[in-house]
Amino acid sequence: MEDYKINLNGTIYIPENKIEEYLESKKENSEIKLYDLVKYCGYEWYVIKIEEDGIVLSIKNVLPKEDMQEIFDNDLLDDDGDIPFSYQYDNFWWKDSPIRMGLNSEFLKRKLNREDLVLMKSTVRYEDKSDTTFDYVRLLSKEEIESLPENVRIKRDRYFYWSFSPYVMYSYGYAYVFGVGSAGGLGNNGVDNADGGVAPVIKLKTEVFQQLKD
Repeated sequence: MEDYKINLNGTIYIPENKIEEYLESKKENSEIKLYDLVKYCGYEWYVIKIEEDGIVLSIKNVLPKEDMQEIFDNDLLDDDGDIPFSYQYDNFWWKDSPIRMGLNSEFLKRKLNREDLVLMKSTVRYEDKSDTTFDYVRLLSKEEIESLPENVRIKRDRYFYWSFSPYVMYSYGYAYVFGVGSAGGLGNNGVDNADGGVAPVIKLKTEVFQQLKD
């Protein structure tokens, strides 16, 4: 790029014999690839899916304690800023989770730009029951976790973070949800345990994502 000159207003001057090379480099740099890292709204995100209507991103690290305290009812949080999945020990449905409520209200309003995002449809299933939600912000599903490479699954400085997928409902009524341990392996946790981190997933409009890459 040393042959290219940029003046103070950002105009790029390219020698005629370098134009084709420059255009090719721009094309390569703008190509969307799985597991690329991009910065958006002050966070780093991994590309985990490329879909017709947008690019699905998973945050690189769980939300820090300061953000958790800003977004969620502090009575729900432990000393590390972790949160339970549910208000009730016997409810593992994503539609009722305080995490869903906080992500799609305060987090969306304070930290993101709704106009940049695509509404996502998610169906949660357990045995013969299912429930569908539409969210701008959600968590990873069990299936998504299983498809990701280890370095993308691992979230720094957290023992465990939640997915939105039910694991089991025991006969005595205690509910568990899948999540990811500190080494990146799939695990599970009781829904009312306040020791899970939050790793948001969003879908950016393709044109918005492309601006981040350009």
